[in-house]
This record gives sequence, structure tokens and C-alpha cells, in this order.
Amino acid sequence: TLFCPDTGNIFVCNPVGAHVWSALSRGLSVDEIASEVAYKFDVSPEIAKRDALVFITELRIRGCSPPEVGTRS
Repeated sequence: TLFCPDTGNIFVCNPVGAHVWSALSRGLSVDEIASEVAYKFDVSPEIAKRDALVFITELRIRGCSPPEVGTRS
């Protein structure tokens, strides 16, 4: 569960979404996040990257600003 102080909304996410949020909080790039998600959840890096980008976009559309995506890739 994520609380968005910008809007006061609460978002329920699955373990992958929670991992993406945590990785963003650590300043990881999308490629680094995809690598971690692929390893931890046994999916391809391409699917992990696509899903991470969709998750980040959905949060922004709903008015919640996730931590900035790292610039290391």
C-alpha cells in the first residue's frame, strides 16, 4: 500500500509495484529496476521494464509523483 501525500490517495499495489517504488526510492534507473524485478520475480527484463514504466506512468496519471527515476542507464 502506498500513500500519496500529493493527493491524499492510497494506492494498493502488488509486490512488483512495491518493489518498483522501493527501487525508485533508492535512485535506481529503469534498467536497474527491470534487472532486479526480472531476477526477483522470474520474468524477462523486457517485461519487467515495460511493467515498471506502466506502473510509474499510472501513478503520475493518478496524481502521485513517484520518486524520480535514476539516471544511471
